[in-house]
Amino acid sequence: MTVHEPRRDHTADQSDPDQTRVRVSSTADMLALIPYLLGFQPHDSLVVVLLGGNRVQLTARVDLPRPEGRRDVFAIADHFRGVAEHSGADGAVLAVFSADEPWAVEVVTEVEAELGELVFTSLVCTGDSFRVVVAGEAGPSTPFDPAGTATAATAVYHGMRLLPDRESLAALTAPGDPAAIRAVADAADTVRLPWLLADRRLAMVCHVETLLRRDEPPGPDDCARLALLAIDLEVRDVAWFLMRPDNAKDHLRLWGEVARRSPMDLSAAPVCLFGMAAWLSGDGATALCCAERAMDEHPGYTMAQLVFDLVESATPPQAWADMVATEPPGLTDLAG
Repeated sequence: MTVHEPRRDHTADQSDPDQTRVRVSSTADMLALIPYLLGFQPHDSLVVVLLGGNRVQLTARVDLPRPEGRRDVFAIADHFRGVAEHSGADGAVLAVFSADEPWAVEVVTEVEAELGELVFTSLVCTGDSFRVVVAGEAGPSTPFDPAGTATAATAVYHGMRLLPDRESLAALTAPGDPAAIRAVADAADTVRLPWLLADRRLAMVCHVETLLRRDEPPGPDDCARLALLAIDLEVRDVAWFLMRPDNAKDHLRLWGEVARRSPMDLSAAPVCLFGMAAWLSGDGATALCCAERAMDEHPGYTMAQLVFDLVESATPPQAWADMVATEPPGLTDLAG
């Protein structure tokens, strides 16, 4: 497996005018919001929330190094500095979630020194309390109950996802019910695909667009057909280029079903398309989990590395327009 350590999860704001707005008016509100920005409760983690004006631009998380790995702290600080510069952020909030308070204070102090005046505040949260860290000194302990904040209540009201830990998130991208996987494998034995490449490309467009219009999840035959079509990289890329930030969540649901139900010999493209849709949705943590699965199951599959690199470099979904300035030949005609 070629995934770098420690793990880094980046969740980007999509600048969608209709997205959920959560007002933050205190330090406790910000701490309560961070897990919802990530989609899961961070443990032994260093998180940086990058701000642009009064908006969250990007939330980045990294596994907290152990005290014996002090050299890793410098690499993490340098990584976060690069992410901040790349995003054009004008402010940042640092937070360490750890029961080892003295070590957490050291880490957040080092990263704050690297980011400099960009940092508005640095925090250490031990679970039921937090401290504000200023110039390497931790302030008084403040009791903290995230469930009791207005921020958490607003996030829950709007249906923002909160899983108990990152492992729970990874489980959502892992292979699913064995019986469902067997059903897709059996269906794959009977599916017949068009012989000509142009016809297979057209079949991918038609099938994806039909499934996106349905209210119910794809069946075994649907999953098998998409997974088989996507074996051909040119046909896979047709599905990829159908995605945009404004429709990514629909593709996320579709390819998530296909990825979880595809047998391993057919899973490479569906898992990576699932990851790409997650990245375009602003969900870097899910995208990274997809990349990790694909790199484990299919070493050398280049799209998995691409998804990984997009997350690792904190490339925002808005960059997609420039990345696909040149569409696959004939895609506009195929898509009607």
